[in-house]
Amino acid sequence: ATVGLSVNHLRRPVAGETLHGKATCVSLYNSIAYVTGELRDKNEEPVAIATGTFMIGTRATSIRDRSEESRI
Repeated sequence: ATVGLSVNHLRRPVAGETLHGKATCVSLYNSIAYVTGELRDKNEEPVAIATGTFMIGTRATSIRDRSEESRI
């Protein structure tokens, strides 16, 4: 499950441009993973950077699969 996610768009990519992404698990403690990621263009210039915190070992449930009573 996603605990937190932040994406910073640094610039708009060129249409049709190939982008390359890289993610790194910076820390894993018990069932919580802290991950950073970046998206770069063909010249290795950054397009976006992200950080995320994820709970490992949980099963995601689509909002469509939840009952009406459990929705807030």
